[in-house]
Amino acid sequence: MNAELESQVAIDLLEKVHELEPLIRETSERAEEERKVSSPVIGALRDAGFFRMCVPKALGGLEIDLPSSYRIFEALANVDSAVGWAVPNANGPSMAGGALHPDAAQEIFGDPMTIAAGSPFPLGRAIEVEGGYRVSGTISFVSGCDFSNWIAGSTLVLDDGKPRMKGDKPLVVRCLYKAEDLEVTGNWNTLGMRGTGSHDVIVDDVFVPRSHTHELGPITNPNPPFDGRLYQCGPIAGTPFVTVVCLSSARNALVEALDLAARKTPAFAPATVGDRPVAQSQLAQARAKLDAARAYLFSSIDRLWESVAQGQAPTQEHKVDLQLAGSFGTQAAAEAMELIRGVTGTSAIQGALSFERYHRDIATLTQHAFTSASRFESVGKLMVNRPTDWAFLLY
Repeated sequence: MNAELESQVAIDLLEKVHELEPLIRETSERAEEERKVSSPVIGALRDAGFFRMCVPKALGGLEIDLPSSYRIFEALANVDSAVGWAVPNANGPSMAGGALHPDAAQEIFGDPMTIAAGSPFPLGRAIEVEGGYRVSGTISFVSGCDFSNWIAGSTLVLDDGKPRMKGDKPLVVRCLYKAEDLEVTGNWNTLGMRGTGSHDVIVDDVFVPRSHTHELGPITNPNPPFDGRLYQCGPIAGTPFVTVVCLSSARNALVEALDLAARKTPAFAPATVGDRPVAQSQLAQARAKLDAARAYLFSSIDRLWESVAQGQAPTQEHKVDLQLAGSFGTQAAAEAMELIRGVTGTSAIQGALSFERYHRDIATLTQHAFTSASRFESVGKLMVNRPTDWAFLLY
């Protein structure tokens, strides 16, 4: 894998994944129970620089290229789904840092202790006041809010109770809040991905300085620390981490299923699972789906990056390619997991084994808006020259 990484910094960080693997695995079950990644793991990830992968070098960050970042995300997800989710999520807010006032960007992303969280929905309600906005609302699915000190959320700007319009669309503003000003609800009670701690967060009449906000949309003139190639990839570049976690979970399930197939003799059966032709076929199909999906995803990431590296903005075709690869990969992981469950039988439903967690995590991730099956329709609209419903394909 090291041959695929562009910089020594990325190679070093990948090696750090292997160093932290025992700690992550040791605390994984506790993270599931407590519904948050453990404090020792978060501290180790922060100290190693994982939460600053997408922060500009000028602000003390690592500014790792997009393809290398995704391969590091994948390595983390191979160890633990919640950690593989937490790291890319925490790197997301810095990708839009170029839209903030330089002083705010320095305050937030120049601090080596910063860990940011955020969610794009639902929209809050903001009233413009002197120096900024007063905001109320609820931000849903804020992964990592328990250990973050800054939280990003989007809000409508209201005038006399009605959305302020910009052209023919409501004005939406992205806000960076101090986490201490918000309330974590503790309501993340889900089938899977329990360790991500993706609780709702309440914003109750919080003042946000204008410097800590920006209009939601294309960032056409980023302030200098954020003018590198990484920040020219567009919002779509931040969506496929959902697929990376899905594929990693399904891949782990396949590896464990192959081991089980060699050892398990089902009840009333004369031979091991691995001797059954139907199991052999299902395992091979699962591998084909996962290999094809991973190849599609990473080739799409690489193509987008190559275009940006040549000084060209991502085209709509790049965005369509990446969106399809993300949705296809998430679907392929779910299909592979069903094949694996068919092979493993009752082992797939036992809490003492990992198969049930892989299944729960993938089933949960398929519902994420970034790569859900609905995005096929979003792309299909463009293919037949109709307006799309997915803004990430437009910015």
